[in-house]
Amino acid sequence: MVRFHRQRGPSGNIEDDSWSVRSFVDRRVLSTGNLALTFGLGYEYGEARSWVKNAVFSDEGPHTFTSGGAFRAGIHQAWGSRVELHAALEQAIYHAHATDASVGNVYNWLGRAFSATVGVRFIVIRGREEPELMRVRVNGRWRYRTRSCTSAARRSLASTRVPFFRRRTSTCGSS
Repeated sequence: MVRFHRQRGPSGNIEDDSWSVRSFVDRRVLSTGNLALTFGLGYEYGEARSWVKNAVFSDEGPHTFTSGGAFRAGIHQAWGSRVELHAALEQAIYHAHATDASVGNVYNWLGRAFSATVGVRFIVIRGREEPELMRVRVNGRWRYRTRSCTSAARRSLASTRVPFFRRRTSTCGSS
């Protein structure tokens, strides 16, 4: 997510610009039916500047840099294939560094932020989901097949290596 904010002071001479970039990686750790539990880590970087400029006076104000990480935990309830209700708690810790050119001061501080969100999420693009695999016996040899055991899925997984924790043992129709 990228945010940009521009604001003018009441006299029209003071201007503030700020922008930030934020990125999160979420991992689904529990998924039962329509309910899913997620955890995520994120990073945010941003800058803010302020200055005064008019016909007789020009001066630069504070310039602030912020950078930090965050942890997020959320729960999602699907209402269909493209809509889900979600709630999340997020804790962020960041470092900020500011310089004020007009007086020559330098500031450093640590900050934290906590947020709680509830909303409805509309899924536009869904990532490719990996097929769930199981171990089956075909002609006396063990093979790995998808749960549906379709011939197209068998062909696509013919040379796939499966990690031990993703294997399932079952009896599926052989071919």
